[in-house]
Amino acid sequence: MGEELASREEFLAMLSEARKEAKIVGEIEKILESLIQENPSIELAIVATIEGLPVASYPKNEKIQEEESLLAAAITVIFGTSERSSLDLNQGHVDHVIIYTDTGYAVLRLAGEDHILAVLTKENAKLGLILRDLKLAADKIVKAIESR
Repeated sequence: MGEELASREEFLAMLSEARKEAKIVGEIEKILESLIQENPSIELAIVATIEGLPVASYPKNEKIQEEESLLAAAITVIFGTSERSSLDLNQGHVDHVIIYTDTGYAVLRLAGEDHILAVLTKENAKLGLILRDLKLAADKIVKAIESR
């Protein structure tokens, strides 16, 4: 009887934690949606853990859903490699990484110590506005995560 009660309490604790996590993911998705609505040159936004696991992305579509895990892992590798290189060169910690391609920018920014916010933009994106909006969104994401 005592084991059954402990198992039930453990289950309820896990359920409660899962509900908190789902609420945070929902808040982060709203932040990403708002980011894209406020800056239409952003085509995709994603938040990943520093370990490479996807947390949330926007917009939701079938192709992104299929590639979300690979994209989160790539974001982590790019940011981690940049951080290690910067430290090896005695340049300090990386705040953000900017990659310019034929079709636009990929911009990665820390959101707290454990998450990375990344966006893909159109070619004509205004980089200063992207960086400003990313900072604001990253700050909101940190608050959402810390609220648990």
